[in-house]
Amino acid sequence: MLSYHILPNGISLSYDGKVVLVNKSDKRHEKIIAAIRNGEESTIPGIVEHMQRYFDRHDGAEFVNGQVLIDGCEIPQELNHYILGLADDELPFNRMIKFWRRLQKSNRFGVRERLFRFLQRQEHPITEDGRFLAYRRVGVIDNKKTKKDGVDVLKFPNKTEGERILVDLHTRTIDNSVGETPYMDPVTVCDDPNITCAEGLHAASFKYASEFYGDGVLVEVAIAPEDVICVPNDYDGQKMRTCRYEVITEIDGPRSGPSVDLEPNNKTNDSSDENVIMTDEEIEEERQKERCWDSEHNNIDYDDDNGNYDDDDVEYSY
Repeated sequence: MLSYHILPNGISLSYDGKVVLVNKSDKRHEKIIAAIRNGEESTIPGIVEHMQRYFDRHDGAEFVNGQVLIDGCEIPQELNHYILGLADDELPFNRMIKFWRRLQKSNRFGVRERLFRFLQRQEHPITEDGRFLAYRRVGVIDNKKTKKDGVDVLKFPNKTEGERILVDLHTRTIDNSVGETPYMDPVTVCDDPNITCAEGLHAASFKYASEFYGDGVLVEVAIAPEDVICVPNDYDGQKMRTCRYEVITEIDGPRSGPSVDLEPNNKTNDSSDENVIMTDEEIEEERQKERCWDSEHNNIDYDDDNGNYDDDDVEYSY
């Protein structure tokens, strides 16, 4: 026999020796109310249990009183709501479990709490292995010889002479070619979310990366959640600092959808204008900040107001 009590914040159910509270925010609530209204109370246990049966198909995931638990632990509300939406539509969410487990390796509370919010707002896809995709604008150079201690050496000794190399726009010393995995010691990456521009490997939303610099090449990178050091409190969370990423492909537009399977070296032409758009003034202000950082820390000068580099003033590392 089923008994129920409708409360201001949900509905309390009692059946088969169980007592279950279904909150109004739970998608099952509307279905249960509809069943009561239509005199179909016998279907309510099935409505309640259906979600749990679906969760049982996902290793380590539980559904307890409207809350998603992964490995017995609660997760941030944004991620909780997102997984419930997938489950309600009977869509798999194993990659979200992998994402959360990887994020749990981070010892940075702010990153654990805010990273998924950052990804959700800017529509960053989650990959099958629990990483996520982001974007960078990079430069293009030919691998040439230069003098080092009086000897001609290639700027990138592990690449062939004349080879096209994708490099970071700040120092032009970090190889960002497809397949490369740039890395910085995490202790050298600024973890203060109140500092917009600081030391670290930067990655951003598609909109931010595509508009920040007019020249160069846009690349898609895969980032492990545990490698994210900081999500700064600027421009509605459109960029972050990390200690490592893998360059996946050169890209013309963002991949669509909340999750994808990586297909390295393939371009995609999906495009979207849904992300938050920076004003011209904000873009120029940020560009000036980057120039100040380059001049102070990376010994880079600019030829003109358009941000073109003077190669002769760059100190290349090997």
